[in-house]
Amino acid sequence: MKVFISADIEGATGITSYKQVVAGRKEFEKARLFWIEDLNKLTEGAVEAGADVVVINEAHASMDNILADKLHPRAEFVSGYIKPMNQMQGLDDSFNIAFLFNHARAGSMGVLSHSFVMPDVYLLELNGEPIGELGLNALWAGTMGVPIGLIIGDDAAAEEGRDFIPGVKTAVTKKCIDQFTAQCLTPEETGKELKQKAYQVVKKATSFQPVRPKEENTLEITFTMPAMATVVSYVPGVDRVSERTVSFTSRDYQEVQHFRIVATNLAKNIGDQLRQAKS
Repeated sequence: MKVFISADIEGATGITSYKQVVAGRKEFEKARLFWIEDLNKLTEGAVEAGADVVVINEAHASMDNILADKLHPRAEFVSGYIKPMNQMQGLDDSFNIAFLFNHARAGSMGVLSHSFVMPDVYLLELNGEPIGELGLNALWAGTMGVPIGLIIGDDAAAEEGRDFIPGVKTAVTKKCIDQFTAQCLTPEETGKELKQKAYQVVKKATSFQPVRPKEENTLEITFTMPAMATVVSYVPGVDRVSERTVSFTSRDYQEVQHFRIVATNLAKNIGDQLRQAKS
């Protein structure tokens, strides 16, 4: 039994503030310990349910934030950037089940809601429907025939997951009050929920079905600044839809994901230049 976990930090226990998720800030050091402990409880539950392999892929920012000496000894983890499969690096068709540790999409009311680059992406749409990291990652897993069994995060991420993935289970770490405010559980209580849900999902791994992308997919990205769309529109195959929106279509879902990676990194680069100029 092989279990894959895509692990972003914003859905973790007790994390509500932007300063808690930015490496280098003192608040981040405590926050990532909450996150790692959540991952340990998921691993513990999966192993007790019979998992032989648990692979955790870091899916936050520079993707090198997990402390190896704090992680459950049965877990393997993928650390570093750049990754060809980004937030799903390490997953292949040999895995039985995958978990998504995530946050709600940009434009929705969820704790620290965003899509890949918080200040720079206003909206993502796949085939005309709003989508976030959670949905795009679930479809990427689906191309390998791997089902998503568990969504971990705030109640908004859980709802987004249930709407997108039929039959998926959820583990709620906090209840959203506003984008930077939540009613939180303690690590002890969250830990019980995460371990129990991981155990239950792994035990019933064969009952989950993958969600698969369409044969052809169009991803539109609306940025917060026209300059971001301008630069991204220079990429071959990309169409500019409006002042702030670009579009890319392909029958290869991995190409769609790679377009997203390039587009959001270019947008972040422009945004970072502007923010540095203002500081």
